[in-house]
Amino acid sequence: MGPFERYPDKAFGWEELTGLMSEGRRYPRHPWSKVFQALFLGAACQMRSLREIEAACRSRCLSRRVGPISDNTLVYALQHQDAGSC
Repeated sequence: MGPFERYPDKAFGWEELTGLMSEGRRYPRHPWSKVFQALFLGAACQMRSLREIEAACRSRCLSRRVGPISDNTLVYALQHQDAGSC
C-alpha cells in the first residue's frame, strides 16, 4: 500500500468505513467494499471508463490492491446500491 492509499485509512479509517457500507445485492460475488474501492481508486487515477478500471484491476496498477473485477460487476453493483443508505 502506497502513501496515497495509506492516508485515507490513517485520516478517516477508510477500511472500516468502506466495510460498513450497505450492500444492495443478494449473494454478491464481490463485496461492495471491493467495488467501491475499484471505482474510487479508478476515479482518483483519472480513468475514463469502467473498462479501463476493469483492465487496471485485472493486470495493471489495481491488480494487487483490488484484484480482478469486471465492468459488468461494477455496473450491476452501482445499479443495486441505495444512495440514501451511504
